[in-house]
Amino acid sequence: MENIKEKIKNIFKENFYREPDEKEINNFYDDLLLKTKKEYSKIDGFAEKNLEERIRSKERDESELEIVFSPTFINKEINQSIKRIGIYVLENSKKYKRLYEMTNALCLALAIKKIYNEEWMIKPQDNPDILFIKRNDNNFNKKPFDVISLEVMQIPEQVMKNFDNNIEEKMAEFIKEKKFNKRYGNLTHLLVHLNFNYMGFKLKKLSDKLCSFEGNPFPQIWIRTNTEPSSKTINISMVYPEYSTTEINLEKENFYY
Repeated sequence: MENIKEKIKNIFKENFYREPDEKEINNFYDDLLLKTKKEYSKIDGFAEKNLEERIRSKERDESELEIVFSPTFINKEINQSIKRIGIYVLENSKKYKRLYEMTNALCLALAIKKIYNEEWMIKPQDNPDILFIKRNDNNFNKKPFDVISLEVMQIPEQVMKNFDNNIEEKMAEFIKEKKFNKRYGNLTHLLVHLNFNYMGFKLKKLSDKLCSFEGNPFPQIWIRTNTEPSSKTINISMVYPEYSTTEINLEKENFYY
């Protein structure tokens, strides 16, 4: 158990840039066990002894421990971080890269919940940046969880200012140049954050250009934009392999968490 608690402490330091005290670690550990048992109990073919065996193996080697976070938990940590460091630092400092990537993953998870009614958990990592994980209908012994990886890309305002005309097509070329030749795996999706005032920017035109490219390695490409300065309303658009868009008001539609 001590090995797992030490791993939890390190996960908080690596991903949320803070060090929880012993009480918080203990509470997190107890809650982790409770929610894990609850989720596993829904899987056909699961027995209590299966989980007990897995927990014992993780206690022997905490490096095998995989902890995923709900959108609700990540939202709480992000809000706490914004109070400490501010939204500008979160989005622009390399120090907080992991947390920034989780912020974008959270937005996509909410959009997927609204569009498809699918609930995905989030695991931060390196190359690609995020794993989305959800339980499927398989038997306990037949990979009962689906996993999709996500690469997060930011396009700051300065990049857009370098394009004097045909901005959408040049942005598509920029995304292709930066991401198409990298190796992320067959099920890696791409989420691009347009971190500037995109009013007047034609996302459909960007989509058409991306769909015209050959050699696109991503099954789907999504775009995140903010529709007003406070970032309380977000827009998530699929721009490849087809175009669709949805808008979420994070205050009025907080039930999607």
